[in-house]
Amino acid sequence: MGGSLINKVVYEKYLFPTKDNNKNLIGIELELPILNLNKDPVNFDVIHELSLQLSKEYNFQPFSTDSEGKIYCGKIISNGDSFSFDYSYNNLEFSMGSEEDINIIYRRFSDYYKFTIAFLSNYNHTITGMGINPYRYYNNNSAISAERYRMIEDHLASYTNYSNLKKFHSFPEFGAFSCASQVQLDVSEDKLIRVINAFEKLEPIKALLFSNSLIIDEDWNLLCSRDKLWDSSMYGFNPHNIGMYDNPINSTDEFLQYIGDTSLFNIARNGKYIHFPPISVNEYFNCEYIDGKVFEDGSFIPIRFTPILEDLDYLRSYKFQDLTFRGTIEFRSACCQPIKDSMSVAAFHLGLLHRLDEIESLLYHDEVIYNHGYSSSELRKEFIKTNLPDFVDIINLKILVLNILSIAKNGLQDRAFDEEKFLEPLFKRGEDLLSPGKIMFNGLSKGDTLEKYIFEYGKID
Repeated sequence: MGGSLINKVVYEKYLFPTKDNNKNLIGIELELPILNLNKDPVNFDVIHELSLQLSKEYNFQPFSTDSEGKIYCGKIISNGDSFSFDYSYNNLEFSMGSEEDINIIYRRFSDYYKFTIAFLSNYNHTITGMGINPYRYYNNNSAISAERYRMIEDHLASYTNYSNLKKFHSFPEFGAFSCASQVQLDVSEDKLIRVINAFEKLEPIKALLFSNSLIIDEDWNLLCSRDKLWDSSMYGFNPHNIGMYDNPINSTDEFLQYIGDTSLFNIARNGKYIHFPPISVNEYFNCEYIDGKVFEDGSFIPIRFTPILEDLDYLRSYKFQDLTFRGTIEFRSACCQPIKDSMSVAAFHLGLLHRLDEIESLLYHDEVIYNHGYSSSELRKEFIKTNLPDFVDIINLKILVLNILSIAKNGLQDRAFDEEKFLEPLFKRGEDLLSPGKIMFNGLSKGDTLEKYIFEYGKID
């Protein structure tokens, strides 16, 4: 296939939906770890019953079922909300239908959350607001027995075949215990590149505010271990598929080229997922055939197939600022937050998006964290650690963070929906330079129990 045809298809899929996109809608996805407080594996029978009770209480319609007919995704047709179990029955995700006002989303989420936690308490289970399941070592971390998740499990486990090409961690099942707080915001083509570049420069600040996936074993010492879990896995085999862009994007043409350099690793034929070694979009569509693996009769077997343009539907990148085919940017770098602060991630991004000129001016003239020889991605890697780098001036860093939060607050006040209240916990974090992960790290270092934070971060009121 010619490069011009591929570029045209990529443009129509990703860039065209942003043309004159001024809807200003908000979509929020909240992934929550499930825990068995007996320190036994999560009882999946309890989880299957939870699915039935959520469906009955809120009229979620069964949308996806596993190979045994168990519901792992339900949707409400009227408002677009859904619950699902992401990769594993140890993770509960609420994907909230798009709204103009965060308050509307919060009220619905709060209702679902209170119902869920009350139901689970009957079985000594709970959910909490952490980016890593603190009881992951007790759980059965296998993937849901469904086509897509079975494929992902096998693909991630294939890292041992490439250990001579990249340094991987040894947790291919991390999808069963890693939880995020993601927000999708509408963006127009004329602002797309500016938004990506500005929010890339914000990533070190977001690390300070939102890190909440603490791993202090395995020599990691990371307040936000989610970064490494993705980077050092098969998802990150091609660095263009994960994390940050490293260098500013200068034009939409350059952005299209970047998408062309990201990799496909799976497609589907006749309802069956096929996975294969990651291959860039541009290279993929120039192949006569590709050898992959498909699940048949209880195991994965070899299969050879011919690429078709429709395979682009299966392209998945996991960038921190990720353009979707819906005309939105999905911001993916924030961990699941303590539940009472669950809307803070969306409020932060939304407020700054409405003051883009101001945040650009502040960041592009900053000398508190920039102009010290570190790129944005290098700073992010430093700021997710348990200790800040030596060059940081703590007093000026606090001033910078609070200035950014004030800009976000002004942006929300401009919208006049009373959404700025969701930013309030971030001002305290900025004053102390303490993310939820750092607070937990300090507490555990002083002898606090893990359970203290499980219950504290699970409170909603």
